[in-house]
Amino acid sequence: MYVAIGTLVDEKYEILSVSGSGGMGVVYEAHQRGLDRIVALKLLTSLPEEAREEVARFEREALVLSRMLHINIVQFYSFGSWLDMPYIAMEKLSGNSLQSLLVNNEALPLSQAIMILRQICNGLEHAHAHGIFHRDIKPSNVILIDGNTGTGIAKIIDFGLAKLIGTEQQLTQEGLAVGSVLYMSPEQCRGEQIDARSDVYNTGCLLYHCVTGVPPFSGSNSFAVMFEHIHEPVSGAARWDTLSRPLQQVFDKCLAKDAQNRYPSVKALEYDLEQLIATEAPDIEYNAPDSEEHKPGAQVTGKDTPNRGRKTNSTFLGLAITIAVIAVTTAVVLTFGHTSNSSVNDAASLRTPYETLSYWDVRGDGDLDDQQLQELSTALEACQNGPHVDKGVLLSGYLRVVGCYHKRGCALKALGHQDESVAAFNKVITVAQKALGLNSHPAPAHVAPYMRLVHLYYEGSARIGQNGPAVTLIEETLKRYPGSNPDMNEQRMILKFGLIGWYLAKERFPEAKMLIDDVIRYRAATNSQYFDQVKEYALKYEEQYKKSRSEAHR
Repeated sequence: MYVAIGTLVDEKYEILSVSGSGGMGVVYEAHQRGLDRIVALKLLTSLPEEAREEVARFEREALVLSRMLHINIVQFYSFGSWLDMPYIAMEKLSGNSLQSLLVNNEALPLSQAIMILRQICNGLEHAHAHGIFHRDIKPSNVILIDGNTGTGIAKIIDFGLAKLIGTEQQLTQEGLAVGSVLYMSPEQCRGEQIDARSDVYNTGCLLYHCVTGVPPFSGSNSFAVMFEHIHEPVSGAARWDTLSRPLQQVFDKCLAKDAQNRYPSVKALEYDLEQLIATEAPDIEYNAPDSEEHKPGAQVTGKDTPNRGRKTNSTFLGLAITIAVIAVTTAVVLTFGHTSNSSVNDAASLRTPYETLSYWDVRGDGDLDDQQLQELSTALEACQNGPHVDKGVLLSGYLRVVGCYHKRGCALKALGHQDESVAAFNKVITVAQKALGLNSHPAPAHVAPYMRLVHLYYEGSARIGQNGPAVTLIEETLKRYPGSNPDMNEQRMILKFGLIGWYLAKERFPEAKMLIDDVIRYRAATNSQYFDQVKEYALKYEEQYKKSRSEAHR
Protein backbone atom coordinates (compact mmCIF):
# COMPACT_ATOMS: atom_id res chain seq x y z
CA MET A 1 0.00 0.00 0.00
CA TYR A 2 1.38 3.37 -1.02
CA VAL A 3 0.25 6.77 0.24
CA ALA A 4 -0.73 9.16 -2.56
CA ILE A 5 1.50 12.10 -3.38
CA GLY A 6 0.15 15.24 -1.70
CA THR A 7 -1.39 13.35 1.24
CA LEU A 8 -1.01 15.10 4.60
CA VAL A 9 0.13 12.52 7.14
CA ASP A 10 -0.81 13.22 10.76
CA GLU A 11 -1.61 16.84 9.81
CA LYS A 12 2.11 17.56 9.62
CA TYR A 13 3.89 15.74 6.80
CA GLU A 14 2.99 16.36 3.16
CA ILE A 15 4.06 13.42 0.97
CA LEU A 16 6.29 14.59 -1.90
CA SER A 17 7.65 11.36 -3.39
CA VAL A 18 8.53 7.73 -2.72
CA SER A 19 12.19 7.26 -1.77
CA GLY A 20 12.21 3.50 -1.36
CA SER A 21 10.38 0.47 -0.01
CA GLY A 22 11.04 -2.92 1.45
CA GLY A 23 9.30 -5.54 3.55
CA MET A 24 6.25 -3.90 5.04
CA GLY A 25 7.55 -0.33 5.04
CA VAL A 26 7.81 2.55 2.61
CA VAL A 27 10.11 5.57 2.94
CA TYR A 28 8.76 8.85 1.58
CA GLU A 29 10.25 12.27 1.06
CA ALA A 30 7.91 14.63 2.88
CA HIS A 31 7.61 18.30 3.78
CA GLN A 32 7.06 18.97 7.47
CA ARG A 33 4.74 21.91 7.80
CA GLY A 34 5.35 24.40 10.58
CA LEU A 35 9.09 23.69 10.69
CA ASP A 36 9.35 24.00 6.90
CA ARG A 37 11.85 21.21 6.40
CA ILE A 38 12.21 18.14 4.22
CA VAL A 39 12.21 14.84 6.10
CA ALA A 40 12.40 11.14 5.38
CA LEU A 41 9.13 9.60 6.56
CA LYS A 42 9.32 5.85 7.19
CA LEU A 43 5.80 4.41 7.28
CA LEU A 44 4.75 0.85 8.13
CA THR A 45 1.95 -0.18 5.77
CA SER A 46 0.01 -3.32 4.83
CA LEU A 47 0.36 -4.83 8.28
CA PRO A 48 -1.33 -8.21 8.78
CA GLU A 49 -2.68 -9.08 12.21
CA GLU A 50 0.30 -11.33 12.99
CA ALA A 51 2.90 -8.62 12.23
CA ARG A 52 3.31 -7.56 15.85
CA GLU A 53 7.03 -8.30 15.83
CA GLU A 54 7.50 -5.98 12.84
CA VAL A 55 5.69 -3.19 14.70
CA ALA A 56 7.73 -3.83 17.84
CA ARG A 57 10.98 -3.61 15.87
CA PHE A 58 9.78 -0.44 14.22
CA GLU A 59 8.99 1.11 17.60
CA ARG A 60 12.36 -0.04 18.90
CA GLU A 61 14.11 1.70 15.99
CA ALA A 62 12.33 4.92 16.97
CA LEU A 63 13.37 4.48 20.61
CA VAL A 64 16.97 3.74 19.63
CA LEU A 65 17.27 6.74 17.31
CA SER A 66 15.68 9.07 19.87
CA ARG A 67 18.55 8.31 22.26
CA MET A 68 21.29 9.42 19.90
CA LEU A 69 22.59 12.63 18.37
CA HIS A 70 25.77 12.22 16.32
CA ILE A 71 27.05 13.50 13.00
CA ASN A 72 27.61 9.93 11.75
CA ILE A 73 24.13 8.64 12.64
CA VAL A 74 20.93 9.60 10.84
CA GLN A 75 19.05 12.11 12.99
CA PHE A 76 15.68 11.21 14.51
CA TYR A 77 12.88 13.81 14.54
CA SER A 78 9.67 12.17 15.77
CA PHE A 79 7.61 9.00 16.08
CA GLY A 80 3.84 8.62 15.75
CA SER A 81 0.93 6.74 14.24
CA TRP A 82 -1.44 7.71 11.43
CA LEU A 83 -4.47 5.65 10.44
CA ASP A 84 -3.08 2.80 12.57
CA MET A 85 0.20 2.95 10.64
CA PRO A 86 3.27 3.78 12.77
CA TYR A 87 5.81 6.18 11.29
CA ILE A 88 9.26 7.62 12.02
CA ALA A 89 10.28 11.06 10.79
CA MET A 90 14.01 11.45 10.40
CA GLU A 91 16.72 13.41 8.64
CA LYS A 92 16.48 13.36 4.83
CA LEU A 93 19.87 12.31 3.54
CA SER A 94 21.10 13.54 0.17
CA GLY A 95 23.67 11.06 -0.99
CA ASN A 96 24.30 7.49 -2.06
CA SER A 97 24.85 4.32 -0.11
CA LEU A 98 28.29 2.81 0.23
CA GLN A 99 26.88 -0.09 -1.77
CA SER A 100 26.85 2.13 -4.87
CA LEU A 101 30.65 2.39 -4.71
CA LEU A 102 31.26 -1.33 -4.30
CA VAL A 103 30.55 -2.47 -7.87
CA ASN A 104 32.17 -5.05 -10.14
CA ASN A 105 34.14 -6.52 -7.21
CA GLU A 106 36.52 -3.55 -7.33
CA ALA A 107 38.25 -2.33 -4.18
CA LEU A 108 38.10 1.27 -2.97
CA PRO A 109 41.34 3.23 -2.57
CA LEU A 110 42.66 2.48 0.90
CA SER A 111 42.59 6.13 1.97
CA GLN A 112 38.93 6.41 0.97
CA ALA A 113 37.99 3.16 2.73
CA ILE A 114 39.73 4.22 5.95
CA MET A 115 38.07 7.64 5.88
CA ILE A 116 34.61 6.04 5.62
CA LEU A 117 35.23 3.30 8.17
CA ARG A 118 36.66 5.65 10.79
CA GLN A 119 33.45 7.64 10.64
CA ILE A 120 31.41 4.46 11.01
CA CYS A 121 33.50 3.60 14.09
CA ASN A 122 32.78 7.02 15.58
CA GLY A 123 29.05 6.62 15.02
CA LEU A 124 29.06 3.12 16.53
CA GLU A 125 31.11 4.32 19.50
CA HIS A 126 28.36 6.85 20.23
CA ALA A 127 25.68 4.15 19.90
CA HIS A 128 27.57 1.75 22.18
CA ALA A 129 27.95 4.50 24.78
CA HIS A 130 24.14 4.62 24.82
CA GLY A 131 23.84 0.84 25.22
CA ILE A 132 22.92 0.24 21.58
CA PHE A 133 24.38 -2.40 19.23
CA HIS A 134 23.51 -2.00 15.55
CA ARG A 135 23.87 -5.69 14.51
CA ASP A 136 23.45 -4.99 10.79
CA ILE A 137 26.41 -2.93 9.56
CA LYS A 138 26.61 -3.40 5.78
CA PRO A 139 27.19 -1.23 2.68
CA SER A 140 23.51 -0.39 2.14
CA ASN A 141 23.20 0.88 5.71
CA VAL A 142 25.90 3.52 5.24
CA ILE A 143 24.96 6.69 3.36
CA LEU A 144 27.69 8.97 1.99
CA ILE A 145 26.80 12.66 2.00
CA ASP A 146 28.35 15.32 -0.26
CA GLY A 147 29.73 13.40 -3.18
CA ASN A 148 30.09 9.92 -4.56
CA THR A 149 33.82 9.76 -3.88
CA GLY A 150 33.40 8.96 -0.20
CA THR A 151 35.18 12.13 0.88
CA GLY A 152 32.14 13.56 2.69
CA ILE A 153 30.19 12.51 5.77
CA ALA A 154 29.25 8.88 6.35
CA LYS A 155 25.93 8.26 8.12
CA ILE A 156 24.73 4.99 9.65
CA ILE A 157 21.07 4.22 9.01
CA ASP A 158 18.51 1.46 9.71
CA PHE A 159 18.56 0.61 13.41
CA GLY A 160 15.61 -1.77 12.96
CA LEU A 161 17.68 -4.75 14.15
CA ALA A 162 19.52 -2.83 16.86
CA LYS A 163 19.78 -4.35 20.31
CA LEU A 164 19.00 -1.92 23.12
CA ILE A 165 20.49 -2.80 26.50
CA GLY A 166 18.16 -2.25 29.43
CA THR A 167 14.86 -2.99 27.66
CA GLU A 168 12.80 -6.01 28.55
CA GLN A 169 11.57 -6.57 25.02
CA GLN A 170 12.78 -9.89 23.64
CA LEU A 171 12.17 -9.44 19.92
CA THR A 172 14.51 -12.13 18.66
CA GLN A 173 14.41 -15.68 19.95
CA GLU A 174 17.55 -17.26 21.30
CA GLY A 175 19.05 -19.43 18.58
CA LEU A 176 17.73 -17.20 15.78
CA ALA A 177 20.36 -15.56 13.56
CA VAL A 178 19.79 -11.82 13.08
CA GLY A 179 21.69 -9.65 10.59
CA SER A 180 22.92 -9.69 6.98
CA VAL A 181 24.70 -12.98 6.40
CA LEU A 182 27.74 -11.61 4.51
CA TYR A 183 28.70 -9.43 7.50
CA MET A 184 27.40 -11.42 10.48
CA SER A 185 29.61 -12.30 13.43
CA PRO A 186 30.02 -15.95 14.45
CA GLU A 187 27.89 -15.37 17.55
CA GLN A 188 25.14 -13.86 15.40
CA CYS A 189 25.28 -16.90 13.11
CA ARG A 190 24.82 -19.14 16.14
CA GLY A 191 21.95 -17.00 17.47
CA GLU A 192 23.85 -16.19 20.68
CA GLN A 193 23.92 -13.06 22.82
CA ILE A 194 26.02 -10.27 21.30
CA ASP A 195 27.83 -7.19 22.53
CA ALA A 196 29.91 -4.36 21.04
CA ARG A 197 32.47 -6.83 19.68
CA SER A 198 29.86 -8.22 17.31
CA ASP A 199 29.61 -4.75 15.72
CA VAL A 200 33.43 -4.77 15.55
CA TYR A 201 33.21 -7.98 13.48
CA ASN A 202 30.47 -6.53 11.24
CA THR A 203 32.56 -3.41 10.69
CA GLY A 204 35.63 -5.54 9.96
CA CYS A 205 33.71 -7.42 7.28
CA LEU A 206 32.63 -4.13 5.74
CA LEU A 207 36.21 -2.82 5.81
CA TYR A 208 37.37 -6.05 4.16
CA HIS A 209 34.79 -5.61 1.41
CA CYS A 210 35.94 -2.03 0.86
CA VAL A 211 39.68 -2.76 0.61
CA THR A 212 39.44 -6.02 -1.40
CA GLY A 213 36.25 -5.53 -3.42
CA VAL A 214 34.60 -8.66 -2.00
CA PRO A 215 33.24 -9.73 1.41
CA PRO A 216 35.60 -12.00 3.38
CA PHE A 217 33.30 -15.02 3.08
CA SER A 218 30.78 -15.69 0.31
CA GLY A 219 29.65 -19.32 0.06
CA SER A 220 27.13 -20.75 -2.36
CA ASN A 221 24.23 -20.12 0.04
CA SER A 222 23.47 -18.48 3.40
CA PHE A 223 24.24 -21.60 5.41
CA ALA A 224 27.61 -21.98 3.70
CA VAL A 225 28.49 -18.34 4.48
CA MET A 226 27.51 -18.74 8.13
CA PHE A 227 29.60 -21.91 8.35
CA GLU A 228 32.61 -19.96 7.05
CA HIS A 229 32.04 -17.12 9.53
CA ILE A 230 32.05 -19.68 12.34
CA HIS A 231 34.84 -22.02 11.19
CA GLU A 232 36.93 -20.63 8.30
CA PRO A 233 40.16 -18.91 9.52
CA VAL A 234 40.48 -15.30 8.47
CA SER A 235 43.62 -16.19 6.51
CA GLY A 236 41.35 -18.26 4.26
CA ALA A 237 39.20 -15.26 3.35
CA ALA A 238 38.91 -14.21 -0.30
CA ARG A 239 41.87 -12.17 -1.64
CA TRP A 240 43.72 -12.40 1.70
CA ASP A 241 47.09 -12.58 -0.02
CA THR A 242 46.50 -9.19 -1.70
CA LEU A 243 46.58 -7.41 1.68
CA SER A 244 49.64 -5.84 3.27
CA ARG A 245 50.83 -7.28 6.57
CA PRO A 246 49.55 -4.27 8.64
CA LEU A 247 46.09 -4.69 7.14
CA GLN A 248 46.16 -8.41 7.82
CA GLN A 249 46.98 -7.66 11.45
CA VAL A 250 43.93 -5.41 11.70
CA PHE A 251 41.71 -8.12 10.22
CA ASP A 252 43.21 -10.73 12.54
CA LYS A 253 41.75 -8.63 15.38
CA CYS A 254 38.50 -7.61 13.67
CA LEU A 255 37.50 -11.02 12.40
CA ALA A 256 38.65 -13.28 15.22
CA LYS A 257 36.18 -16.13 15.71
CA ASP A 258 36.26 -15.74 19.48
CA ALA A 259 34.98 -12.32 20.55
CA GLN A 260 37.55 -12.35 23.38
CA ASN A 261 40.32 -12.09 20.77
CA ARG A 262 38.81 -9.13 18.90
CA TYR A 263 39.23 -5.44 19.45
CA PRO A 264 37.43 -4.71 22.71
CA SER A 265 35.70 -1.69 21.15
CA VAL A 266 35.23 0.19 17.90
CA LYS A 267 37.36 2.93 19.46
CA ALA A 268 40.31 0.53 19.55
CA LEU A 269 39.68 -0.40 15.91
CA GLU A 270 39.45 3.27 14.92
CA TYR A 271 42.79 3.89 16.64
CA ASP A 272 44.54 1.25 14.52
CA LEU A 273 42.89 2.60 11.36
CA GLU A 274 44.42 5.94 12.29
CA GLN A 275 47.82 4.28 12.51
CA LEU A 276 47.29 2.73 9.10
CA ILE A 277 46.94 6.22 7.66
CA ALA A 278 50.51 6.96 8.71
CA THR A 279 51.91 3.75 7.22
CA GLU A 280 49.68 2.85 4.30
CA ALA A 281 48.01 6.11 3.21
CA PRO A 282 50.10 8.96 4.65
CA ASP A 283 48.67 11.65 2.40
CA ILE A 284 45.09 11.30 3.65
CA GLU A 285 43.61 14.05 5.78
CA TYR A 286 40.77 13.18 8.12
CA ASN A 287 39.16 15.25 10.86
CA ALA A 288 37.26 12.85 13.07
CA PRO A 289 35.32 13.91 16.17
CA ASP A 290 37.84 14.06 19.03
CA SER A 291 37.91 11.17 21.45
CA GLU A 292 39.15 11.58 25.00
CA GLU A 293 40.88 8.23 25.13
CA HIS A 294 42.49 6.04 22.49
CA LYS A 295 43.14 2.43 23.33
CA PRO A 296 45.16 0.59 20.68
CA GLY A 297 44.13 -2.86 19.62
CA ALA A 298 46.43 -4.81 17.30
CA GLN A 299 49.91 -3.41 17.00
CA VAL A 300 50.23 -2.21 13.43
CA THR A 301 53.83 -2.48 12.31
CA GLY A 302 55.60 -1.18 9.26
CA LYS A 303 56.88 -4.59 8.20
CA ASP A 304 56.68 -5.14 4.46
CA THR A 305 55.25 -1.65 4.17
CA PRO A 306 56.62 1.53 2.60
CA ASN A 307 57.22 4.65 4.72
CA ARG A 308 58.40 2.63 7.66
CA GLY A 309 60.33 5.62 8.96
CA ARG A 310 57.14 7.63 8.94
CA LYS A 311 55.51 5.11 11.24
CA THR A 312 58.43 5.28 13.67
CA ASN A 313 58.37 9.08 13.71
CA SER A 314 54.61 8.97 14.23
CA THR A 315 55.08 6.69 17.23
CA PHE A 316 57.58 9.04 18.91
CA LEU A 317 55.44 12.03 18.07
CA GLY A 318 52.43 10.29 19.61
CA LEU A 319 54.46 9.58 22.77
CA ALA A 320 55.52 13.22 22.99
CA ILE A 321 51.95 14.41 22.54
CA THR A 322 50.73 11.96 25.20
CA ILE A 323 53.28 13.29 27.71
CA ALA A 324 52.26 16.85 26.89
CA VAL A 325 48.57 16.02 27.32
CA ILE A 326 49.24 14.40 30.69
CA ALA A 327 51.09 17.53 31.81
CA VAL A 328 48.30 19.83 30.67
CA THR A 329 45.63 17.58 32.20
CA THR A 330 47.48 17.55 35.53
CA ALA A 331 47.60 21.33 35.51
CA VAL A 332 43.87 21.49 34.79
CA VAL A 333 43.07 19.15 37.69
CA LEU A 334 45.28 21.06 40.12
CA THR A 335 43.84 24.42 39.17
CA PHE A 336 40.27 23.08 38.73
CA GLY A 337 39.73 24.36 35.27
CA HIS A 338 41.69 27.61 35.19
CA THR A 339 44.00 26.18 32.52
CA SER A 340 42.03 25.37 29.37
CA ASN A 341 42.66 23.19 26.37
CA SER A 342 43.26 25.85 23.72
CA SER A 343 42.82 23.61 20.69
CA VAL A 344 39.45 22.41 21.91
CA ASN A 345 38.33 25.86 22.97
CA ASP A 346 39.53 27.52 19.76
CA ALA A 347 37.45 25.01 17.81
CA ALA A 348 34.48 25.70 20.09
CA SER A 349 34.02 29.14 18.58
CA LEU A 350 33.27 27.47 15.23
CA ARG A 351 30.54 25.19 16.61
CA THR A 352 26.83 25.99 16.71
CA PRO A 353 24.98 25.23 20.00
CA TYR A 354 23.47 22.13 18.39
CA GLU A 355 26.91 20.91 17.28
CA THR A 356 28.27 21.62 20.76
CA LEU A 357 25.69 19.33 22.35
CA SER A 358 26.56 16.54 19.92
CA TYR A 359 30.30 17.10 20.38
CA TRP A 360 30.30 16.86 24.19
CA ASP A 361 27.74 14.03 24.19
CA VAL A 362 30.22 11.96 22.17
CA ARG A 363 33.20 12.69 24.40
CA GLY A 364 32.04 10.64 27.38
CA ASP A 365 32.20 11.44 31.07
CA GLY A 366 35.53 13.24 31.45
CA ASP A 367 35.98 16.51 33.31
CA LEU A 368 35.59 19.88 31.63
CA ASP A 369 37.53 23.03 32.39
CA ASP A 370 35.85 26.39 33.08
CA GLN A 371 35.70 27.47 29.45
CA GLN A 372 34.36 24.11 28.28
CA LEU A 373 31.75 24.10 31.04
CA GLN A 374 30.68 27.58 29.96
CA GLU A 375 30.48 26.48 26.32
CA LEU A 376 28.29 23.48 27.13
CA SER A 377 26.11 25.49 29.54
CA THR A 378 25.56 28.19 26.90
CA ALA A 379 24.63 25.55 24.31
CA LEU A 380 22.13 23.98 26.71
CA GLU A 381 20.51 27.38 27.30
CA ALA A 382 20.30 28.03 23.56
CA CYS A 383 18.89 24.60 22.69
CA GLN A 384 16.57 23.84 25.62
CA ASN A 385 13.48 25.09 23.76
CA GLY A 386 14.61 24.03 20.28
CA PRO A 387 12.03 22.19 18.13
CA HIS A 388 14.28 19.32 17.04
CA VAL A 389 16.71 18.83 19.88
CA ASP A 390 16.25 15.46 21.54
CA LYS A 391 15.36 15.76 25.23
CA GLY A 392 17.67 12.84 25.97
CA VAL A 393 20.64 14.75 24.57
CA LEU A 394 19.72 17.80 26.65
CA LEU A 395 19.45 15.62 29.74
CA SER A 396 22.82 14.08 28.92
CA GLY A 397 24.35 17.55 28.61
CA TYR A 398 22.97 18.69 31.95
CA LEU A 399 24.17 15.47 33.57
CA ARG A 400 27.65 16.21 32.23
CA VAL A 401 27.67 19.72 33.70
CA VAL A 402 26.23 18.66 37.06
CA GLY A 403 28.63 15.72 37.28
CA CYS A 404 31.64 17.96 36.66
CA TYR A 405 30.61 20.42 39.39
CA HIS A 406 29.97 17.52 41.78
CA LYS A 407 33.44 16.02 41.18
CA ARG A 408 34.97 19.45 41.59
CA GLY A 409 33.12 20.04 44.85
CA CYS A 410 34.24 16.69 46.30
CA ALA A 411 37.87 17.32 45.34
CA LEU A 412 37.89 20.83 46.79
CA LYS A 413 36.36 19.59 50.03
CA ALA A 414 39.00 16.86 50.29
CA LEU A 415 41.70 19.52 49.90
CA GLY A 416 40.15 21.64 52.65
CA HIS A 417 38.88 24.47 50.39
CA GLN A 418 35.54 24.76 52.13
CA ASP A 419 34.22 27.95 50.49
CA GLU A 420 35.09 26.83 46.96
CA SER A 421 33.59 23.42 47.70
CA VAL A 422 30.29 24.95 48.83
CA ALA A 423 30.24 27.13 45.70
CA ALA A 424 30.66 24.04 43.50
CA PHE A 425 27.89 22.15 45.29
CA ASN A 426 25.60 25.17 44.99
CA LYS A 427 26.25 24.99 41.24
CA VAL A 428 25.22 21.32 41.36
CA ILE A 429 21.94 22.29 42.99
CA THR A 430 21.22 25.23 40.67
CA VAL A 431 21.93 23.42 37.40
CA ALA A 432 20.21 20.21 38.53
CA GLN A 433 17.08 22.12 39.55
CA LYS A 434 16.91 23.75 36.12
CA ALA A 435 17.42 20.44 34.30
CA LEU A 436 14.87 18.61 36.45
CA GLY A 437 12.37 21.41 35.84
CA LEU A 438 12.82 21.06 32.07
CA ASN A 439 12.42 17.27 32.29
CA SER A 440 9.78 16.95 35.00
CA HIS A 441 7.97 14.22 33.03
CA PRO A 442 10.71 12.40 31.06
CA ALA A 443 9.96 9.96 28.27
CA PRO A 444 10.40 6.28 29.22
CA ALA A 445 13.83 6.14 27.52
CA HIS A 446 15.02 9.07 29.64
CA VAL A 447 13.83 7.98 33.10
CA ALA A 448 17.12 6.30 34.11
CA PRO A 449 19.28 9.39 33.34
CA TYR A 450 16.61 11.53 35.02
CA MET A 451 17.07 9.41 38.15
CA ARG A 452 20.84 9.87 37.92
CA LEU A 453 20.28 13.62 37.88
CA VAL A 454 17.98 13.35 40.93
CA HIS A 455 20.74 11.43 42.71
CA LEU A 456 23.36 14.10 41.95
CA TYR A 457 20.93 16.79 43.11
CA TYR A 458 20.53 14.93 46.40
CA GLU A 459 24.30 14.42 46.74
CA GLY A 460 25.03 18.11 46.17
CA SER A 461 22.31 19.16 48.60
CA ALA A 462 23.47 16.73 51.27
CA ARG A 463 27.05 18.04 51.08
CA ILE A 464 25.91 21.45 52.30
CA GLY A 465 23.13 20.25 54.61
CA GLN A 466 20.20 21.33 52.46
CA ASN A 467 18.86 17.96 51.35
CA GLY A 468 15.25 18.29 52.56
CA PRO A 469 13.79 19.22 49.12
CA ALA A 470 15.97 16.58 47.43
CA VAL A 471 14.66 13.89 49.79
CA THR A 472 11.10 14.82 48.88
CA LEU A 473 11.98 14.62 45.19
CA ILE A 474 13.55 11.16 45.63
CA GLU A 475 10.43 9.91 47.42
CA GLU A 476 8.21 11.24 44.63
CA THR A 477 10.48 9.76 41.95
CA LEU A 478 10.45 6.31 43.54
CA LYS A 479 6.65 6.36 43.69
CA ARG A 480 6.29 7.58 40.11
CA TYR A 481 8.73 5.12 38.52
CA PRO A 482 8.46 1.62 39.99
CA GLY A 483 11.18 0.26 37.67
CA SER A 484 10.83 -1.60 34.39
CA ASN A 485 14.37 -2.41 33.22
CA PRO A 486 17.79 -3.19 34.75
CA ASP A 487 19.17 0.33 34.35
CA MET A 488 16.12 1.89 36.01
CA ASN A 489 16.17 -0.69 38.81
CA GLU A 490 19.82 0.11 39.47
CA GLN A 491 19.05 3.82 39.69
CA ARG A 492 16.14 3.14 42.05
CA MET A 493 18.45 1.24 44.40
CA ILE A 494 20.98 4.08 44.34
CA LEU A 495 18.23 6.55 45.25
CA LYS A 496 17.05 4.27 48.05
CA PHE A 497 20.61 3.91 49.26
CA GLY A 498 20.83 7.71 49.55
CA LEU A 499 17.61 7.86 51.55
CA ILE A 500 18.70 5.32 54.16
CA GLY A 501 21.17 7.69 55.84
CA TRP A 502 18.58 10.47 55.91
CA TYR A 503 15.94 8.22 57.48
CA LEU A 504 18.38 6.97 60.12
CA ALA A 505 19.43 10.52 60.97
CA LYS A 506 15.76 11.48 61.38
CA GLU A 507 15.04 8.26 63.33
CA ARG A 508 12.49 7.13 60.75
CA PHE A 509 13.39 3.54 61.52
CA PRO A 510 10.56 1.57 59.85
CA GLU A 511 11.19 3.33 56.53
CA ALA A 512 14.96 2.90 56.89
CA LYS A 513 14.57 -0.82 57.63
CA MET A 514 12.34 -1.33 54.59
CA LEU A 515 14.86 0.36 52.28
CA ILE A 516 17.80 -1.52 53.82
CA ASP A 517 16.05 -4.84 53.18
CA ASP A 518 15.20 -3.84 49.60
CA VAL A 519 18.74 -2.80 48.80
CA ILE A 520 20.34 -5.83 50.49
CA ARG A 521 18.13 -8.18 48.46
CA TYR A 522 18.97 -6.34 45.25
CA ARG A 523 22.71 -6.18 45.96
CA ALA A 524 22.83 -9.85 46.87
CA ALA A 525 21.03 -10.79 43.65
CA THR A 526 23.27 -8.65 41.46
CA ASN A 527 26.55 -9.06 43.40
CA SER A 528 26.90 -5.29 43.40
CA GLN A 529 29.86 -3.39 44.80
CA TYR A 530 27.67 -1.50 47.27
CA PHE A 531 26.62 -4.60 49.23
CA ASP A 532 29.13 -4.23 52.06
CA GLN A 533 28.14 -0.58 52.55
CA VAL A 534 24.51 -1.62 52.87
CA LYS A 535 25.49 -4.12 55.58
CA GLU A 536 27.15 -1.25 57.44
CA TYR A 537 23.91 0.69 57.22
CA ALA A 538 22.06 -2.36 58.55
CA LEU A 539 24.39 -2.57 61.56
CA LYS A 540 24.02 1.15 62.14
CA TYR A 541 20.24 0.75 61.98
CA GLU A 542 20.26 -2.04 64.58
CA GLU A 543 22.44 0.05 66.90
CA GLN A 544 20.37 3.21 66.57
CA TYR A 545 17.07 1.36 66.77
CA LYS A 546 18.06 -0.48 69.96
CA LYS A 547 19.30 2.77 71.46
CA SER A 548 16.04 4.57 70.71
CA ARG A 549 14.00 1.69 72.13
CA SER A 550 16.12 1.68 75.28
CA GLU A 551 15.64 5.42 75.76
CA ALA A 552 11.89 5.08 75.22
CA HIS A 553 11.60 2.54 78.08
CA ARG A 554 13.39 4.74 80.63
